[in-house]
Amino acid sequence: MTRPVSSAEAAGLGRQHMLALTSVRGIAAWWVVLYHFREALPAATPSWLLDVAARGYMAVDFFFQLSGFILAYTYSRSFGQPSFSSAREFWVARFARIYPLHAFLLLLFLANPIAIALFSSEGTIGERYNLGYYLLSWVLVQNWGFVGYLAWNVPAWSISVEWMAYLTFPVLAFVLVKYVTARVALVATFLGTYTLLVALWNYLNVGLGDNIPQLGLMRCLLQFSMGMILYRIHALSSASATRDDLLAILGMGLLGLAIGSEGIRDYVAVPIASSLIIYGLASQGRIASALGAITALVWIGEVSYSTYMSHYFIRDWVRFLLVGAGQPSLFALAVYMCLTLLASSLLYRFVEQPGRYWLRRLGRQRIRASS
Repeated sequence: MTRPVSSAEAAGLGRQHMLALTSVRGIAAWWVVLYHFREALPAATPSWLLDVAARGYMAVDFFFQLSGFILAYTYSRSFGQPSFSSAREFWVARFARIYPLHAFLLLLFLANPIAIALFSSEGTIGERYNLGYYLLSWVLVQNWGFVGYLAWNVPAWSISVEWMAYLTFPVLAFVLVKYVTARVALVATFLGTYTLLVALWNYLNVGLGDNIPQLGLMRCLLQFSMGMILYRIHALSSASATRDDLLAILGMGLLGLAIGSEGIRDYVAVPIASSLIIYGLASQGRIASALGAITALVWIGEVSYSTYMSHYFIRDWVRFLLVGAGQPSLFALAVYMCLTLLASSLLYRFVEQPGRYWLRRLGRQRIRASS
């Protein structure tokens, strides 16, 4: 399945502006990295930085929307006339994108319970390394509501629910392309999806980061759908650099309010803030051009999946080897950050990219053989 050029032309998405979204994805991934080691920050850390670190879970909501937006940009027109073969090619491509690195890290994580059993003073492995959860993780269903906790490679819960979003994508794309064609209807559908999310979380009286084992799947599907709809709105809108810069700034400001204010519920502010940032940066504004021109940020975005998937393993071992040994927290944090950056580069180069290529080629061969 090839990327439809007409989609890019219709939406006015140039390479520079897609690079801007790549850069922001990398920033979001490192926000999660900081979130999972925030206890290492000393008491003298400025309060605003502590607030930012404590809200790193919000980056996952940005990921969900961005994923829906980018996949709609890349594939949605392919499902205007749906077929099982096109859906199967899409699923193979997405599986190849996420699975090789996920599988590699599942194998790597076996070192954790072995080390605990051999060297930890506690000597008990505990629920974190539950065998049932491990087996569910191999088939990417560990966060579909079957268990009430997170275990092993904890951030991989979001990959599990994204896989469900990928499975539903061909149907959602067909409906949006075929039946929800007017801009007014798309805006209404977007607002309806957002309202459903807010109403559900308000009824449950929880935050976006709460009860992930039971609510993570719905959290993903709703915001993934918002991202898809957002792309369709963007594709039908005329470009305006000034307007889109203002929208991106507004989104960043709203996200800042969600981080720093206890009075604004995250489920109200974060989905809209993410939408504004994505919409603004996908256009031809100066902010998008500036972000897309920073080579280091673009690279960080390109390896962000490896960053996201590997950092928790590094976190476990830095805690095990350094924090427990009484090393200064800032030293442990620095080691954690440096090792995560190194692992991101190595895993992207030697696991993620070749694994994706090999699995896609194998999938295409099997599709041709069965045709």
